[in-house]
Order: sequence, then structure tokens, then C-alpha cells
Amino acid sequence: MTNTTRTVLIWLVSIFLALFSPFPILADDDVTFVLRVRPGALDRVVSEFDLEVEERIPGQNVFLVERDDDEEDESSFVDFLAAVRAHPDVLSFEINEAIVLPEEDDAILKPLVHDGPLSSLLGDRSYLSYYGGTAWTGYVRQPAAGKIGIAQMHQHGATGSGVVAVIDTGIDPVHPALAGALVPGYDFVTGSADMVSEIETVPSGVSSLLQQSTVAFLDGVPVTLNQRVSITLAQSTVAFLDGSKVPTSFGHGTMVAGIVRLTAPTSRIMPLRAFRADGTSDLFHIAQAIYHAAQNGATVINMSFSLPQESPELTQAINFATARNVVCVASVGNQGHAATVFPASLPNVIGVASVGARDQRSSFSNFGVPLVTVAAPGEGIVTTYPGGGYAAAWGTSYSTPFVAGAVAILASRSPNVTPDAADAAVRRATPLAAELGAGLLNLPLAVPRPQ
Repeated sequence: MTNTTRTVLIWLVSIFLALFSPFPILADDDVTFVLRVRPGALDRVVSEFDLEVEERIPGQNVFLVERDDDEEDESSFVDFLAAVRAHPDVLSFEINEAIVLPEEDDAILKPLVHDGPLSSLLGDRSYLSYYGGTAWTGYVRQPAAGKIGIAQMHQHGATGSGVVAVIDTGIDPVHPALAGALVPGYDFVTGSADMVSEIETVPSGVSSLLQQSTVAFLDGVPVTLNQRVSITLAQSTVAFLDGSKVPTSFGHGTMVAGIVRLTAPTSRIMPLRAFRADGTSDLFHIAQAIYHAAQNGATVINMSFSLPQESPELTQAINFATARNVVCVASVGNQGHAATVFPASLPNVIGVASVGARDQRSSFSNFGVPLVTVAAPGEGIVTTYPGGGYAAAWGTSYSTPFVAGAVAILASRSPNVTPDAADAAVRRATPLAAELGAGLLNLPLAVPRPQ
């Protein structure tokens, strides 16, 4: 790909994307439920409680159901939940929690957006070949990569293997840095195996600006899209971009996938779209994506999202995956306090916190043991962005794929790596404060050279 045909629109996206946090559902809303029943018992249960089946997770007796009659007060609703859960054929029954982005405190996080000159974040904007693709030099050689030893691993031939499933908002499948690294995924939002580009989730006028090939960064000015996103456009283009038409979580999946690609470039990425571009999803479709990953060859699952309480079905899905030697990695959340969030708090999940340039906990990162297994860089991370561009991002969402990529590197040395072995490997880290678990991810320690 030549310089005249590759996309040279360079973005600075200062995104403090929260990890997807549930909000309460009231009894008088259109409530759906996640139902697990004993084999052959579905008809009895739905008939007895006037339930309507909307979807099923393939290979599991797990169903998304809705009540035919939901006109009742809160007390009756609670009685209904208790009655279904007490039925002998019901193994679990829970509200299909809505999950929404964002969640962080702007007052805490916003000052970080403008720390330092833009050039110090973006670095070298030339292009180079990168494991069968074309990537921005500042992305490949960014400080975060050196901090955890990525180049050192690659020099010794440890570049990753297996499949990293990314449960997120989708991906830009034609991005020059990503296109050659993808395996078929699934869109659980639309129920389609077609890999729809994230760029198609914004209005055509906005997407055309994102895909321009003639805009140079040095001619750019910052443009605020919303409270968490600033991008850089040519001065002549600014007037044409309506930031209100860019969804708040647009690009999250492409950005997460870009960090996996940076870390483990010869592994493959399975994009599983469970979140819309506005950051909304629900428990059923996240569980559905976990099962799909486990049943379709994933080595590791990257989950850059969190819930404030444990879900029986989410736990069941992760247990299903880890029983098949699929390693699960999750972000610990961006509220900036000691917390218990899921799935990162589960004992068979590697929970990842964020640190900054000085190896101190990022102010937005949750912390504490047993939530945090290990930490990784999560401030000013340069990564891929829909439309062929690049972004700088902040959040535990972007620390997590460094660790998922580390597991893929480990798999290139130990093809049958187990979740326990992966956990032990990433704990061979550079010690930091006790609140950050084993410390900073250190790839040369985690993946020793063969004897």
C-alpha cells in the first residue's frame, strides 16, 4: 500500500471510555430475562409463567425470554422472580441487565486529556510494514510497548499464536494494520455472521470524513466530539463534522483490537460485536459471545467491560470457557476506587488495572486484591481507529488487551496453555504497589525464552 492510497488521517482521540456498567431496570419497563432450564423443560417453564422465548444460546439450555404480562407492582414482580427461581426445572433466572457506557467521572479524568503536547503522544507518524500489514511507526514503537517488553519478545520470535476473541463494539475490518489478522467473528447485535465495519455505525457524512486520505496531522486542530472524545482534523474540515452524530463508544472495539495486534501480531483476532456504538449491550448477548468464543476456537477472550455485581449466567459462561482451556481476561473498571466488579473479580479471570508512564496506578483505575491480578499501561495508548486512522486512549479497557496479547504470546511457546498457567505466567511481573496485584506486566518474565 502506497502513501497516496493509505489513510493518513491521524486522530488524537482522548477517550476515557468507561467499562460497560449496568444500570437498574424497573419492573414496569420492557424487562427481558436470562433463563437456564434443565434439558427438555423449556415448554413447561414458559407455559407455567407466561414467558415468550426470543433467543437461545446455541448448544446451551439458556434462553432470552420476556413476560407476556408485565403489568404489576414492584411487590408482585419480586414474587414472580422468586417463584420462577424456585421452580425445580429452573437452574437460573435473572434480569437481562442493560449495560451502558460511559461511567467515569469527567471531573476526575478530563485533566488527563490535555497533559503534555499532542506530539509527545502521537510520536512518529510515518508508516512501516508490520507482520503482513501496514502500521503507523508511532503505534508500533510507542513507550507503552517498550515498557512491557513487546519488541524484546518479537526479536526472539515470540509474536503470538491462537485466536484472541474481542467482545466489544466491532471492528474496522479493512484497517491496514488489522485486515490481515482477522478470523470470522459474529455480530450479536444484529444476529449476523457478516463482519460489518464500525465505520458503518456513524452517518455517511461523518464516516466519509473519517476515511479521508489527504488530511495531515500537522494541519489539524482539536475538535471535541463529546465529553470524552477529541479528534484532530484539518482546519478546513472542522466545520463539516457534527460531533453529536458520533456515538460515544464509536471505535472502542477497533482500538482494543489494535492493542492485541500490537502485542501479539501473529495471533488472530475474532471480533465479536456485543455492544452498539453508543456503548449499550445486555447480559444475554455478552454471555452469548463468551459461549461463541469458547465453541469456535478462541485461545483467550478479551473483555474490556465490567458489571458491578456477579451474574450467575455470566459466571456460568466463563466457567464453560475456562473448562475448555480458554483464558479469560477482563478490565477492572474506571471508577478509581477499591471495587468488586465482574467478571474481573472471578477467580478464573485475569483482572487488569491501569498504570501511567511512571508505573503508578492511573487515577481512574480501580484497584485492590483480589480484583487486580496484574497491571498494564493504560494512559495515552496509541492504537488503531476506524477509518484507517489512529487514536490515543486512556482507560483499563486499553490495559486489558496488552494482557490478552501476552497470553497469545505465551500460547506460541506453550500451545496448550491453561488458564491456571496463564495466570501464573502474567503474575511473573515487575512488583508495584500491593493494590496492583502482581505488578506491571513484564513479557520477558511472563514468557521465558526456550532453553
